[in-house]
Amino acid sequence: MLQKVLQLYASRVLSKRSYAMKGDEVLKAERCLEEIIKAPESDWNKVLIDHLSVGKGDVSPDELYAAIKKRIERTLIRTEGGSYQQRITVEFLKGIQSRTEEIAQVLQGKP
Repeated sequence: MLQKVLQLYASRVLSKRSYAMKGDEVLKAERCLEEIIKAPESDWNKVLIDHLSVGKGDVSPDELYAAIKKRIERTLIRTEGGSYQQRITVEFLKGIQSRTEEIAQVLQGKP
């Protein structure tokens, strides 16, 4: 129950600002990450399968990893070091990264 509350908190904090648009260009990896952030954890697998190039989409796992890494860096820079907000949001993003790695391996047929 507490984990669910913390995930909702992190999702709301991370959803406040969008990085999916750069001028007139849509950054596919950022858009995918934002969709995952807004989705309940139970829907992450479906979103990943729909967006990853190893599934049905057009975002490579490496592009998504880079977007996640960049979002973690932004979080570390923009939040107070060691704060609960920083810990919760970074842990949430690392959870997304772990799930992405799992799904990418399964879709690529790697054990």
